[in-house]
Amino acid sequence: MDDVVYKFRPLVKSETGEEHLSPYAERLLEKGELYLSCPSSFNDIFDSRIFFKPIEGASNNEIIDYYASPDMYDIYHQKSVDRNSFLMDTAGSTEAINRRKADIRDSISKASDFFRIFCFCREWDNPAMWGHYASYCKGIAVGFKTELCKNSSCISVEKNIYKENLIDVVIYTKDSDFVPLIDIDYKDTIPEKINFLKKNAEDIKKFITTKATVWENEAELRLLACPNWLNLKNGGKDAILSVSDDAISEIIFGVGTPENVKNEVKNLVAKPDSKCRNAKLYQLEMRTDRYGFRKTDV
Repeated sequence: MDDVVYKFRPLVKSETGEEHLSPYAERLLEKGELYLSCPSSFNDIFDSRIFFKPIEGASNNEIIDYYASPDMYDIYHQKSVDRNSFLMDTAGSTEAINRRKADIRDSISKASDFFRIFCFCREWDNPAMWGHYASYCKGIAVGFKTELCKNSSCISVEKNIYKENLIDVVIYTKDSDFVPLIDIDYKDTIPEKINFLKKNAEDIKKFITTKATVWENEAELRLLACPNWLNLKNGGKDAILSVSDDAISEIIFGVGTPENVKNEVKNLVAKPDSKCRNAKLYQLEMRTDRYGFRKTDV
């Protein structure tokens, strides 16, 4: 189990060209907000891309059985399907079957973005992460304390932030709610295509948790949620999850973090109601004996 996992944050430039914390980084530190993003916005085009078998080969009976099953519902509209109405509408109707196939093709095209994901890194001293995601080592890395709960490495989130009846994703305890972190399986073979009519959570999870080996150096763990469970922002593309008060345990300044950015961070840490008020501050330094970093107390 990783005791701390990290999120690398870049800087943004003002109109005068001065670099500052991004609004996302400010809200992360002050309010503990994690912005979970659509996979379609990721830099890896294969990330969480779910591949399904063509629906054209499905028989009419397979379509009917899928839509008329007692527990079937439309995951995009949360609208229950009335079994009897569907059977009456569909019986002997090629037009009705074709409408349902069109609905399924539409669902397939949206399937990958049904999820929202927040990515962490296991390593604070990862040069690639500092270079790619923290403004060439001028940004910051935020460390989150993990806790072991029911054999899963978890992040503690604000109590009751999720809707009820979602206990398959959130681990509820008396004092806190915990969201499990998911390991990434790095391999160069894409998971087997899924039959949409017979899909299950484990088949879909393989696509969400598998990435090509070229990304292995990112040492990723991820937090997964569905958008209808959370507050949506940015036109529905982002979902917000807020961590608990003690989740942020450290903040690391990059080798080239400007002094004004360090002061911005220190001011946020000094706020009595800030989610990062208990975080330890560290300075990243380049090693001279090998390629790598060390961190020292600030």
